[in-house]
Amino acid sequence: MNALLVITSGQTDVQLVRNGERVDFDKSHCASLHEKLASLDNWTFGDSNIPKAGDDKAVELPPNPVLCTPKLDAVLRWIDEKGIQITHAAILDTQRVERLEEPRSAGPVLARRMQEKCGVSANLITYLQDTERLEDTTEPRDAMIRRDVVERIDLGLHATITDANPEKIVMAATGGFGVVASLVEQIVRLYARPGTEVEILDVPDSRHTQTPFDIATTRMIAPRPHDSFEARRRALELIREGHLLGAWGAVKHLHSDPVERQWTKVIEWLYLWAASMPVPEECTIQFLKQGKMAPRAACRVEFALRAGDVPRAIHGTVAFLEAALWDHLNSHITERSDKGRRFRVCPQPGEGLVSNGKNDKKPFKKNLACADGVHWYEIWDGYESTKRLAKSYLEKPELEKLACAVSQEIRTLRNDVAHNEPTPAIMTTATAKTQSVNLWSAENTFLTQPLVEGALRELGVSNPESLCSDLIKEIEELLLTPLPRISPG
Repeated sequence: MNALLVITSGQTDVQLVRNGERVDFDKSHCASLHEKLASLDNWTFGDSNIPKAGDDKAVELPPNPVLCTPKLDAVLRWIDEKGIQITHAAILDTQRVERLEEPRSAGPVLARRMQEKCGVSANLITYLQDTERLEDTTEPRDAMIRRDVVERIDLGLHATITDANPEKIVMAATGGFGVVASLVEQIVRLYARPGTEVEILDVPDSRHTQTPFDIATTRMIAPRPHDSFEARRRALELIREGHLLGAWGAVKHLHSDPVERQWTKVIEWLYLWAASMPVPEECTIQFLKQGKMAPRAACRVEFALRAGDVPRAIHGTVAFLEAALWDHLNSHITERSDKGRRFRVCPQPGEGLVSNGKNDKKPFKKNLACADGVHWYEIWDGYESTKRLAKSYLEKPELEKLACAVSQEIRTLRNDVAHNEPTPAIMTTATAKTQSVNLWSAENTFLTQPLVEGALRELGVSNPESLCSDLIKEIEELLLTPLPRISPG
């Protein structure tokens, strides 16, 4: 198994062994001591499993310095305990001049320790050198980390991960700048191939763990508070813009956390509804579970138009008509349990609506007669059949207007979406056509169109023009309510 170790270096990663204790380099002498190390070849490594000196700091090096690397040693102990064989390593360091606190030799010292302990030649990624600063507050995009510094880290880690092609990555980004450590973690997670296990280790100072030496521990990953608020804000932005599936994608990574699930479940309900999947019983948004199909179909069109998803909007426009038709028909029909799509109809259709077996585009086709004399029908809902059903059987004038607007040409566009590749030319034509017959407005809205409003009101829907905004408002109320930050149960 190829295993990669990624570690960042800082001031306390290299320490001096003196009188049976580990001693930090004094910050004001850190750069000069590291510079002397770089020019010496008589220093050796000692055991880091010894107590750390209290407030004593090293301001000079003895004639034959003995060094230790307590954080790296702690990581390597953890790796050994887990039975992992490290095959590649990357060490991030800084080698600036004119800075008293700069641990300029930390990277090379850690690399030598890796070679001696594991036989691995580490890739050294130096992201700051000469007189460089980490940030540049005069440029907004450089205010946290300068872009060229990010590029060095990015290119170095990309090359290392590509070369190693690891099946497992162990990362201990504990030394140096905190903002660099978090950046390294995200870059590594990005480039780790699917299926690669990434272990994040923390190495707290032994003075905080009441142990004589540093111990590496697996980080317990939990969402940071600002992750929660940022994800909620982004999800709401996506929902308002009609990107319902995208909203779920933006928060799915938080869904396994019991605290965050209190609100991510709302986005999941919306995602399941948008994907036409079963919505769980616990869902408190009744609109997503209500009986009539047409209001939900109309909202799907409105969301698709907001998102600029013309193919889905074209498909949904025809589906809205079909949903409205069957919402009306459902109060007049009973489906035969042993024969799918065979219906008993009440009241019985007049002869003028029953097909004689020819291609006469009449909506009802008598299928079979039972012994008790009950007639069972197939119901056709093509263009002409729908118009006849709306006018002569259901007697719904608003539905008839809608059926006339959703012409055979519009239905053909739906078929192009369903069965062919929806090209830009076809979608441009589709948009112009649906606008010209007032199914969509010039601003690409759906629910405010009189044809749509009329059909929904005929189904008993109040304020149909606000269906989508009302749904968004309910979601906003659920997501914008302050949540308890203590895990339930």
